[in-house]
Amino acid sequence: VVSPVVAQFTIKENFRTNAVSSSVIMGGSPTAFLTSGVVDPVNDGLLRLTNSNGNQKGFAYINSTFPSTLGALIDFEYKVWRSASDAPYNGADGIGIFLFDANATFKLGGYGGSLGYAPNTNAGTNTGLAGGYLGIGLDEYGNFSNPNEGRVGGPGLLCNSVTLRGPTTNKASTTNPFLATTQLQSSSSSNVNSIDYNTITATRPTDTDFYRRVKITVMPVGGKYKISVVWRKSPLSADTTLMTYTTTSAPPSTLKVGLAASTGGGVN
Repeated sequence: VVSPVVAQFTIKENFRTNAVSSSVIMGGSPTAFLTSGVVDPVNDGLLRLTNSNGNQKGFAYINSTFPSTLGALIDFEYKVWRSASDAPYNGADGIGIFLFDANATFKLGGYGGSLGYAPNTNAGTNTGLAGGYLGIGLDEYGNFSNPNEGRVGGPGLLCNSVTLRGPTTNKASTTNPFLATTQLQSSSSSNVNSIDYNTITATRPTDTDFYRRVKITVMPVGGKYKISVVWRKSPLSADTTLMTYTTTSAPPSTLKVGLAASTGGGVN
């Protein structure tokens, strides 16, 4: 029996202005910020998770709790670009979207290829996201699926992929294990099915140049979750399914939703 996705609450933000609701918590090193009136014209901004500098991690999460017996729909548009070459990386690292235990004290995982969710022992972060249940990586460079830097399992470096990792544990050998991945294109420089925009530009790409809207459906099924990730590459195009996956471990009783982005040697 598949339960319907039932909304306990709806949070809608366009991030165009210089203010958001009190339920949106931003942070990082340096912190995520709203670009309206800062680097973009007033009322034409976005939530910026990282600048195109090395070793950054910015995050935002919704400080509202929902019971895991309910489903969720996470629906957002994004832009990822850079203003100068970062060869040989061709942009990095990616965006992590995550579900985490609402009773955990928020603490981000590692930056770089761990996308704020998994550990990054090379950078001194030995634990994953506190209370992490599921991490969904929109992986530009490809290290979220790579079993190195403290990440457990995975097929290796896969640029332009959607990768799932599982719960945070207190053991380095089991925390945030690799679950599944789909590579959208093997080229790190093409724009066709890329997670990021690979034409160097001094300004944010227009929707005509680069548009991505991602919808993540979290559907309760038998005490676990069926996850569906779809996207569209123009405002009026149809959705294309990128991945479906059913979790094997039960979620915590209550959850929160957040996202993070990170850079390393490569930047976006």
